Amino acid sequence: MDAEYERLKAEADTAEAEKKAKLSDAQAKLLGRIRNRFIPVNFDDGKGGTFTIDMRVPEPIQRRRFFQMRYEVVVALKENTPESHQKIESLEHELEELLGALCVDPTLDAEFWRTGKGYDVEIPARLMNVAMGIEQRELDDAQFFRSLKPGDSPSPSA
Repeated sequence: MDAEYERLKAEADTAEAEKKAKLSDAQAKLLGRIRNRFIPVNFDDGKGGTFTIDMRVPEPIQRRRFFQMRYEVVVALKENTPESHQKIESLEHELEELLGALCVDPTLDAEFWRTGKGYDVEIPARLMNVAMGIEQRELDDAQFFRSLKPGDSPSPSA
């Protein structure tokens, strides 16, 4: 079974590499632009100060997935069955993976979000809202970043 898994994984990796090789120059530039842009999300530190988590601008598919996840949680909560509780756990795991992928700081990976230590529920919920484009302050910041000329790169302290 392990040999079969490795064979399938190698085939998938090869297919992915071929797909990436076929990207047009414009597609490659668009993907690079998304991967290299971020939105600073400011939080109150509880001591009268603030701290910032820099989050990559989500790809459209990630943004849509956040909306779907929010809907799926509401449905699962209404059902209130053992299966729906398992669904919520699965969605929490997916949220942790997405947040880990979007946070610029490599220490804020999926495992960090999975532990649940060092932050309250407001932090991941707000990051999710920003990724979906719900919070106006972050929308304003994102609009500023979108107005930059190609090649401009804001500093992390922006």
